[in-house]
Amino acid sequence: MKMTVRIARVFFAAASLWMLAVPLLLAESGNKKQPVPSEAAQAEAMKIVKEVFGSEYAKAESLAAKQALGKTLLEKARDTHDDMAGKFVLLKLSRDISTQGLDGLAAFRAVDVMAETFEIDPVEMKAAVLKYGAVHAKLGQHHKRLMEGALSLVDAAVAEDNYSVAKRLCDFAASEAPLANEPAARSLAAKRGAEVEEILAVLYEKAQTATAMLSADPVNPQANAAVGKYLCFAKGDWDRGVLMLALGSASDLKAMAEKELDELSPMRPEQVGDGWWEIANKEDGVIKNQIQGRAAFWYRKALPGLSGLMKDRVAKRLDSLAQEHPSAGVIEQPVPRNQSVPEHTTWRVPNNWSEQVQRWRTVIEYTPGGGHKSSQVPYTDTVHHYGAKTVQAKLVGYDQKTGIVVLKIAGENGGKESEQRFRYAALGKEDKKYLDSIRKQAPN
Repeated sequence: MKMTVRIARVFFAAASLWMLAVPLLLAESGNKKQPVPSEAAQAEAMKIVKEVFGSEYAKAESLAAKQALGKTLLEKARDTHDDMAGKFVLLKLSRDISTQGLDGLAAFRAVDVMAETFEIDPVEMKAAVLKYGAVHAKLGQHHKRLMEGALSLVDAAVAEDNYSVAKRLCDFAASEAPLANEPAARSLAAKRGAEVEEILAVLYEKAQTATAMLSADPVNPQANAAVGKYLCFAKGDWDRGVLMLALGSASDLKAMAEKELDELSPMRPEQVGDGWWEIANKEDGVIKNQIQGRAAFWYRKALPGLSGLMKDRVAKRLDSLAQEHPSAGVIEQPVPRNQSVPEHTTWRVPNNWSEQVQRWRTVIEYTPGGGHKSSQVPYTDTVHHYGAKTVQAKLVGYDQKTGIVVLKIAGENGGKESEQRFRYAALGKEDKKYLDSIRKQAPN
């Protein structure tokens, strides 16, 4: 009977999984961004900007002057709401002038504001800022900031499935590490780059191929295994990934996924955690980290109901993971809290998504008899959108060393809750204030 319930549950979920796989891991759409203004519109806006700020631009020769002008242009752009071309040009100039003034933080802020409104790739832009800074950096501390900035962008590039940029950022960080007198960081950056290129990018490519197969055959074992591994290991989306692993062809992953989904299973939470722990010990690198993170998920569920040696064993494993992988962001630290800090339930989190749109391009063909002829040919393009949304959630974990925040987000329309991870820097102002109040309680 239990086996029948389990199979029915898994196959019922599979009936709709192929629809999830087509727009692979795309977040729900929020407010649409505006396209980048045309070159002609930017040129007209530039004339006005030069008329207003021409003298300041001409005088901005020193680094300090460039930094001041970059901030001025950024504030003017923030106050511009009825002229999108002018807003975009102001932000672009703020980014460029701040970069020339070696003010990377201001340049990053200009890119962030640009990404709030326009369809751009902020990671690509920030990578260009770092590259310029590396050419002009003179002190070891400058190279260290560049290295740290590059590593902080790797996760964002991976989240966009832009693995070529992620690898480039890792290589950049590795090249900056010796100049920053950080030899250990060089090996870590190189290792991360190898994982991005040899594991995450490969998982993504296989998942893309498998997506087409799932449209025709939603329960195809090989395709489900490929997409399930990508969702779990590359994106950390176990809520959807575990459903596909249960339909997959990877026997050990399939067996554990089925046990998770079997509501009638006699397995206790710590036993599910033990199962994932054993599988993780057969893996290496980022895949091992992700599976250990899943084990930790179940261990945290189990911990309040445990006692004695079993509780000590689970707590020791959680602590060992936190110590072993402090930078991986997969193991959350317990949230320190006292009664003086009220519960915070409304959060402002990133809402990034992509969509497939049809565009047209001009193709020119030549024949001896007819000469040159141009025609409009349709093609499909991927448009990335970047924004934020407000969600109802509870704080599950906050790793102050890595800035990883774990939220349990309430499901929409009474749907299932889900745990998601975010960077501290990506959250709203009120969220940061709340987290800062927690940090003050536990400064160590």
